[in-house]
Amino acid sequence: MPFSNSVRLEVLVRSGRHCCVCHEFAGRTANVHHIHQEALGGPNTIDNAICLCQRCHSEAGHYNSAHPLGTKYSPQELRAHRDAWWSQLKLTSAPSDESATLEAYALGILVEIDDPGLSVLSALSASSAANLDFNKDPVPNVNLVSIPYPQLVEGDFDWGNPREVGNRISWPWLILKESVQDLRLRHLLHFHTVDGRGGFGSIYLSELGQSVVRSLSFPSAE
Repeated sequence: MPFSNSVRLEVLVRSGRHCCVCHEFAGRTANVHHIHQEALGGPNTIDNAICLCQRCHSEAGHYNSAHPLGTKYSPQELRAHRDAWWSQLKLTSAPSDESATLEAYALGILVEIDDPGLSVLSALSASSAANLDFNKDPVPNVNLVSIPYPQLVEGDFDWGNPREVGNRISWPWLILKESVQDLRLRHLLHFHTVDGRGGFGSIYLSELGQSVVRSLSFPSAE
């Protein structure tokens, strides 16, 4: 069994999505690695988990003991790297700071969103649907349409003469449609209409969605 989502989230947040060995920022390529291999009985616990970049993950996981070249990463060394990095971050962080809390929460949301969903959020973040004051701003006339290809359109869309007039999203419509519904269930966006021809009308980021796309965890902000 892999690590649970709660263990993965804690490792990613405590590491700041940095590799605990080389300290490089790994972003979405971060791996939560078993210090003691799961196949050899290593548990799926926080104590047995470490955040590694792709390069260090490959180094740690593909050492050939039958043909030893270089020096193998031992579980003791990996744990020491992790503990040292976590201790360093703890000294420089402010857990009570509101922005740090939001950052951790945003990261917890983002690790569960698929790439099509991230593409929708990214497109919305670049539109007038991204910075609404819900106390005074009207619902924006922003529409996600499927033809001639999926695109986010600001203003009215001419269904009788579909053309390239918006921000293209490079995913098949059937996939995007499911992703939009999932993002709505997660309270990251709203839409007011569903068009049977293939589209969502008056679509915009919720207050939570606005916070998430403004966070440092959001891919477009890395």
